[in-house]
Parts: sequence; C-alpha cells; structure tokens
Amino acid sequence: MNSKFIGFIKNVSEKVYKYFGKDSGKMLLAANIIGILSSSFAQAGAILLNKDYSSPQKKFLIPHEIIDSLLMVGSIFIVTKPLQCISKKIIKSGKILTKDMAEYLEKNNLNDKRGTLEFDFTKNVKEIMAKIETSDNFIKSSEIEKEKLL
Repeated sequence: MNSKFIGFIKNVSEKVYKYFGKDSGKMLLAANIIGILSSSFAQAGAILLNKDYSSPQKKFLIPHEIIDSLLMVGSIFIVTKPLQCISKKIIKSGKILTKDMAEYLEKNNLNDKRGTLEFDFTKNVKEIMAKIETSDNFIKSSEIEKEKLL
C-alpha cells in the first residue's frame, strides 16, 4: 500500500480516537447518524438510477428518503440529548456507582453526600486521575500500561 495512504489512515484514526476515546457514547451516536444518512442517500441514489420507477415516483420517493433520514436523525437528538443530561446528573451525583466507586466514597467519608444534587462525584474522579497521572509508576509506564491504569 501507498505510504501516504497509510499515513492518512493513521492520522484519521488518531483524530477519531482523540475525539471519541473518552466518550464511547459520542462514537455510537456519530456512527448511528452516519449510518442513517449514508443508507438514506444510497437509497435515494438507487431510486434515481432505477429505470423501473417513473418520473413522478422518483419525485416523490427521493425527497421522501431524504426527509425520512433527517427525521430519524432529529428524533435521535430529541430522545438521546435529554437522556444524556439525566444520566450525567445521576452519575455525577453518585446515585449510580460501580463497586469500586462506592468503596472509594466510603473510605474517604463521602458516603453521606452521595446522591445529592450538589455533590459532584466527577470532581473526586478528576482529583484521583491527577494523582495517578503524577505518580512515578504512571510516568514510567508504557502507553498501554497507562491506558490500563487510567
């Protein structure tokens, strides 16, 4: 393969990783939207090129496909955005936690604040991440080991 093409692919994959690496939900949303739009435009193109459809049928079906895809994408945002906001509040407040997170709160006497709206669990996580990232063990680790530690 051409080295420029391989370099291009690596560059694109690095940018995708940097943008979506910390939030897989964004990746799922983007992939879903790309899938809906590309399939709808492919369907519209197939209708346009199909000789079995009459001109009036094409005039109806092609805009119908495009509008249908835009409505599907719009409905994704109407449903997912509010759910994302609600879930972020629930996670930040500590109403839903993993076993490790619950143990951390208990060890650091933060259990009484858990579940209240003014409590921001992600603030504590950021402090923990900062401690990990400045530790000698982390600094000496390879990139793969750093990913595992984080």
